[in-house]
Amino acid sequence: MRVRERPERRTVSLASYRKGLSKRFDGRIAPSNEEWVQRFGSDDSRAGVFEFLSTFERIFGIPAGLLRPEDPITLFSVPPPARNWWRDHFHDFFARETLKELEDELNDRRKTLGLSAEYPPPETVDELMDLWCREAE
Repeated sequence: MRVRERPERRTVSLASYRKGLSKRFDGRIAPSNEEWVQRFGSDDSRAGVFEFLSTFERIFGIPAGLLRPEDPITLFSVPPPARNWWRDHFHDFFARETLKELEDELNDRRKTLGLSAEYPPPETVDELMDLWCREAE
């Protein structure tokens, strides 16, 4: 009897989910971190940009540098199609959980900065980055 079989299946499903997400970015060249900082402004927001990029990579398992400001949030919030019908359920679960984790991180960051956790839902990566990097006024 193989005791480790179930965790391996979950890992395979998560790997399948992340592989499906990364296919959406095929052919893109990741800009440097400096280009991201230039895109989102001042030296004050530099740490916020790097924190967002590392948080995104940790949660979604794909290089955040492949994102573009005009990318819709649905690019990484809608699960990729799976080959097997049962993996669709896992992909749906992972999509909800990863997006929830990103929302939780954003809310925690905004509370730490003294900003309201209530904001209009971002529709693009640009809007998400603005919410992430906005400092307390």
